Amino acid sequence: MSSPAIKLLTASVVLCFGCASFAANQTINTDLVVVGAGSAGLSAAVQGAELGKKVVLLEKNPYVGGNSQHAEGLFAVDSEWNRLRSDPLTRQQAYEAFIKKQNHLVDPYKNKDFVEGSGENISWLASHGIEFEVRRETPDKDNTWHIIKNYKGTNHGAGLIKGMKDAADKLGVTTMVSTPATDLITKDGKVVGVVAKDAKGNSYTINSKAVILASGSFGDDPQKVKEWGHRDPEGWKSSVPINKTGDGIVMATKIGAERGPVSFIGHLGTEGKGIKFLSNLYAVSWQPFNLWVNSDGQRFTDESTSNAFSEAANGIYAQHDHYG
Repeated sequence: MSSPAIKLLTASVVLCFGCASFAANQTINTDLVVVGAGSAGLSAAVQGAELGKKVVLLEKNPYVGGNSQHAEGLFAVDSEWNRLRSDPLTRQQAYEAFIKKQNHLVDPYKNKDFVEGSGENISWLASHGIEFEVRRETPDKDNTWHIIKNYKGTNHGAGLIKGMKDAADKLGVTTMVSTPATDLITKDGKVVGVVAKDAKGNSYTINSKAVILASGSFGDDPQKVKEWGHRDPEGWKSSVPINKTGDGIVMATKIGAERGPVSFIGHLGTEGKGIKFLSNLYAVSWQPFNLWVNSDGQRFTDESTSNAFSEAANGIYAQHDHYG
């Protein structure tokens, strides 16, 4: 009885070694590479495919969506939905407010493009089955918040991502998850592709006519928060840690791009043992009828700012120990 067992064991060992996989180097040729599969990357991939381009979409996480999975709505001004409501805010007014709020530290031309095209962006998403409803973020603000209502039974950011992924799949976009881009490939001063590596150790040289970097920000890297954003990472933390480490920015600077000023979209929330993101205890700080005091017991803001998330986050951060 022992002899066949030994033979079987030996055979199984031989088979195991025979099936061992080794990291491979592969070359892919395409028209467009999009780095990052959040709402920006998915939208870019879909539009590229709609224009007849062969598209490869890379995502370092094992799932698509990124931070956009947790979004509630999108900014837009002078959209079709705004016009149906006769909302008075103009694109020029919104643009001027953006520049002033950012203390003129942001690129005025990119912001102009963003504001001018925001209504068209919402219409384009709606053409892919995403439904919207316009609201004010707070009673003091204009109707620019386009809440994502529904896509095949899923709402908010998750619905947006589901709709864009369905569109990408239908158009034949090649989506590679758990496959972060690591470097940009250049030739004669032009970007002509990317190098990527998947979770199994396989590396890819992806040659392309264009590369779009949509890999998100750097809020999950405390050192970059401190050095690039000039914030204390102990008091300025990522709401949803999903490995946002500024990869696209790093790749671009490695080939000579200049990193400009940065800013954050702040978000307030309670912190403590057992408190989960977007739970009732987490969101209690959003309620304007709470009284806010700092560690000295002093009231430091008009609590009606609580739903204006970035303003409220800045108000708390400015207190001693960034605490309220």
